[in-house]
Amino acid sequence: MIEMLRNHDFNSAADYIRDVHWSFSVQERFIRKYYFAKHLDLDLSEEGNGAVE
Repeated sequence: MIEMLRNHDFNSAADYIRDVHWSFSVQERFIRKYYFAKHLDLDLSEEGNGAVE
């Protein structure tokens, strides 16, 4: 994507963002890992982003 932007190929960069970065089928394993992580794997402390009171 960086090369596309460097080459001013903005349409291809936009296509890449749409078809790869935002694609559920391409990103499914990362999405499932993030959203379905075990409770113990998450940082739920006040310092972490997912603080629970």
